[in-house]
Amino acid sequence: RYSVSGGTWSASTGTLAANALWLHRHRGRDFVALGSAQNAVYSTDSGDTFTSAAVKVNGFVSFKNNLYGWLNNDLYVNSSKWGDVWSTVLIPVGNSTSNILNAVVASGVLVIRKEDGLYYFDGTDVVELFTHSNKLYSGNVSLVFHEDGFLYFNELNRVKKFLLQNGQMANVTDVTPPMIGDANKELWGHGIPIWMWSGPGDALYVAFDDGESIYPEVLAYTASGWQQVYRGASGDTMQGGGYSRLAAFTFFNDGATRYRANRTLSDQPAASYATSGVFETSDFDGGLPFMYKAFRDIAIEARNLAAARTVLVEYSTDKGTTYVTIGTANADGKQTFSFDPTTGVIGAKHVRLRITLASNSSTNTPVLLRYSVNFL
Repeated sequence: RYSVSGGTWSASTGTLAANALWLHRHRGRDFVALGSAQNAVYSTDSGDTFTSAAVKVNGFVSFKNNLYGWLNNDLYVNSSKWGDVWSTVLIPVGNSTSNILNAVVASGVLVIRKEDGLYYFDGTDVVELFTHSNKLYSGNVSLVFHEDGFLYFNELNRVKKFLLQNGQMANVTDVTPPMIGDANKELWGHGIPIWMWSGPGDALYVAFDDGESIYPEVLAYTASGWQQVYRGASGDTMQGGGYSRLAAFTFFNDGATRYRANRTLSDQPAASYATSGVFETSDFDGGLPFMYKAFRDIAIEARNLAAARTVLVEYSTDKGTTYVTIGTANADGKQTFSFDPTTGVIGAKHVRLRITLASNSSTNTPVLLRYSVNFL
């Protein structure tokens, strides 16, 4: 648990009988789902002691002032509204061979995400929104989340949003953030969505894993599109994330617990940076794809640079197969680097840039303000 006043993590004094699968707060109680082998538990003292909730489930959700749980393809209904007495009548949802993985409240109904589709429960009936049985696989991550009037869900590595109108899906839109530049970017993109949550400013936050097949990442989606919040080191595994309104922090874990402050405008971007990050452009041909150009130099303007906070600039004329270093900036302001200091120019139909930001501090980062390429 995290102490907001102390700014530190510590273990609770209570011990769980199994790994926690789901955390949920209902009527002042903190519920922990422990799966099919152990009864879920709840705590009223921030995890110092736990009491059995007398039900085995994989997750919880509050709906119409009551607590629901799920296991396999069944909804479990709480009878006492406090989470300690449960009805023996289960509510089956869809195909019995697929499992419920997530549920959120939206438009007055409970929207339920299964491995093979979406359903909603209005308190009486379960209604199918869509199913894709040919995509059923227990290893797939299947999410659903409600934010700012829209419902978001993923299908494999695609992120889609829709409105729920008159019990039907309307205006389904694929909002997956694209990546271009090389085979890994185009095949893997930002990776597989691992978790979705609501952040400050009505933004949808999505944690991705295996971006370009190797990078963990967190992106935020707003009316202006996607913005990168965090990009981790190659090989790290994104586990999940969330937002604490009490601490005004966004938390996520890719092998280590990281956070972003979201208290003032100066916290965007927030100070918790990777030691290195790469920005790669598409192939620039000046609007004349078949004509050879004389590329002379590149001018960059950056700030917050120092000996250990640098901006490395490279170029490629073979679509990213090989790169040549142009120069490294380690002082604030505008700097110009020649593509070839000896001849003063290189001849090529197109050029691709790769810009690497490097820092020795997780609380400080170089900032690239602008760049331009001089060619004839």
